[in-house]
Amino acid sequence: PRLQLVKIIRQLKRLESVAKSDVITHVSETIHGITTIRSLRLQSYQTNKLIAFQNTHSRSWLVYFAYVRYFAFQTEIFIALYTFAISSLFVIFRHRLSPVVSAFALTQMFFMFNLVQFFIRVSAEVESNMVSVERVLDYINLPQEAPLHLNKPEGSFTIERGGIEFSNVQF
Repeated sequence: PRLQLVKIIRQLKRLESVAKSDVITHVSETIHGITTIRSLRLQSYQTNKLIAFQNTHSRSWLVYFAYVRYFAFQTEIFIALYTFAISSLFVIFRHRLSPVVSAFALTQMFFMFNLVQFFIRVSAEVESNMVSVERVLDYINLPQEAPLHLNKPEGSFTIERGGIEFSNVQF
């Protein structure tokens, strides 16, 4: 179940991160352009745009959170069924097993299940948080833009004076 969890959570986290970057970008652009926004009286437009971005982010985060909780619920159901089966075996073999051994075994089983569930959840979250590292690597591998000021081309291409010359033009 961990591989399925990691695959789905990674995609959901990627979706959530993209939606979050839209919100952060919009807030940053709004702060830098606040004088223009106020002079053109676009405050309500910018607010509505932010609400739309935030709604998209909230939806993606809710789907991510719901899936994590769904996985936890599935794990809890499995633990409950397994505990019921082991407890039933302890009841069936109560004459052969000491109650102290049965209680100790159940206590250790609960501890181990909680520990395993915690490690599965944490490892899946760590792997899903690697989405941000993947995005940074994608940005690093983008082709470089041309410099702001280009050097003069070498060779015969030089401009000494500007102008347009018309020859054989008729109206």
